[in-house]
Amino acid sequence: MVGRNDLCTCGSGKKYKKCCMNGSQSQKLTMNITEDDNYVAILDRGIMYKRAGHYDQARKYYIKAIQLYPKRSIAYYNLGKLLYIQEEYKAAVKSFKTALELGYDKTETMRHLGHALIDQDVSEKEAHIVATYRKMVDPYYRLQLQRAKESEMTEYDKRCVQSAISYMNEQVEI
Repeated sequence: MVGRNDLCTCGSGKKYKKCCMNGSQSQKLTMNITEDDNYVAILDRGIMYKRAGHYDQARKYYIKAIQLYPKRSIAYYNLGKLLYIQEEYKAAVKSFKTALELGYDKTETMRHLGHALIDQDVSEKEAHIVATYRKMVDPYYRLQLQRAKESEMTEYDKRCVQSAISYMNEQVEI
């Protein structure tokens, strides 16, 4: 711990009490770097837990990242994917919508949003498409269903994006 009469840790050559003790710019900058590093570490931990199939732990870290920086989109996007994997479609829709509103990659997010919107009411005929997609999003989700053809996946993805576009347009009108 730095004493008030010690040299400031920012490297200015001044005493701490005359420099960063009262919250000067250099101290704020150091704190932001630490918080940014912490944010990335928290996100990485969430991704690690998701890849390991520890969804509850992953969710905790994504929520922690959102609490740290509620205006950054990536944690909402990752949380949306996790919620989708856990078949919590309404919550996934909300998370993807927030990621879009905060500026996350529109193409990818719209596709995931579309899946969250229509996969909850999928027909038995298209269940294997949803299973294939879920397996792509989460390698730990294993189902013994027929694998969808590339053309089926492409067509289904188009429907998902169209559903997401319609949904977002309805939100603007409200």
